[in-house]
Amino acid sequence: MGRVFRFIILILTICVSVALFITYLTYYIDPRELSFFEIWALGYPIYMSLALVSVIYWLFSDIKKYVFIPLISIVFGMSTHLDVLAFNKSVEPSSENTLSVVTYNVQAFNWLGWRQRKDIQQGVCEYLYEKQADVLCFQEFHHDIREAFVVIDSLKKHADITNIAAYQFHAIPGRYFYGNVICSRFPIIRHDVLQFQKTGNSCLWADIKKGNDTIRICNVHFESYRFSPDQIETINQMSFYHIEQPEEYRSLFDNFSHAIYLRAHQAEELVQFIAKSPYKVVVTGDFNTPPYSHTYRTVQKAANFSDAFLSAGSGIGGTLNWKLSSIRLDYVLYPNNWKAFSYESPHLLLSDHFPVYTEISVD
Repeated sequence: MGRVFRFIILILTICVSVALFITYLTYYIDPRELSFFEIWALGYPIYMSLALVSVIYWLFSDIKKYVFIPLISIVFGMSTHLDVLAFNKSVEPSSENTLSVVTYNVQAFNWLGWRQRKDIQQGVCEYLYEKQADVLCFQEFHHDIREAFVVIDSLKKHADITNIAAYQFHAIPGRYFYGNVICSRFPIIRHDVLQFQKTGNSCLWADIKKGNDTIRICNVHFESYRFSPDQIETINQMSFYHIEQPEEYRSLFDNFSHAIYLRAHQAEELVQFIAKSPYKVVVTGDFNTPPYSHTYRTVQKAANFSDAFLSAGSGIGGTLNWKLSSIRLDYVLYPNNWKAFSYESPHLLLSDHFPVYTEISVD
């Protein structure tokens, strides 16, 4: 019986190791040609956890040589693991010239939940009052001057925010808009929007004047999976090993595949835009994809950006607020000759994303 059990564990160990190797290919295969690998890579936290369990099992078994199977698969993907995990402590800034940035997908301040809207808007603002960041980048921002609590007015009053750029995806002139927003305590000398082709997603950008320097802030919102409530429930049930109808999984696969395809195009358009910038660029926003993805690697490598979480964060830095284990979808990327010295993503239950706050020493 012991041999049969060990044989089953060996087969599972090999399967998990192969799953990790397939995940590593995500960086190198364009999802516009084949989306399978990026969809497969979404299971990376599961594969990695099982691989670590198998390492421990074989270390304490009678046949220790099999420990090298999962161990090699883990070591081979070290660059992937280093994009996910960080082990940093806050340090003193390397210069007095610093820039503090918040990026936050605010989910329209729970637009459909009218009874809680004021509390959510006020909760978001209270966090921002405390941080007093230089630059605030919002995705899915909802603004309506007829509401009891108007976020922009409150930020102007309590967070020293006087300069605002907005991309109004939906609007009622003079009263309401929905879209992306950049708020800055420094002058905004120019702003515009990079509208991604074949989609409503965009990159709002603004050139801010900080002392003698001009910095281009790119506030990105890449394509989401656009799950329906039923699909979200299917995903949550999958985590508890419930079996649903095959057509539900097919629908999920189509959503995954379509969004991944669009994000690859959007990432390429953003990279081309960054290459033409006359100024240093800071990219912030909701990528809607984890760091073990082709989209993240495309943007991060475009101008050899540093990642604020990897430089100053710790743990896995999850920014998604849902029932499953959180993953990192929101980023602050900056020129690699600068240095992030502080990073946080507090688990505020105000949106489906957590805010990201970082402080950067600017060269």
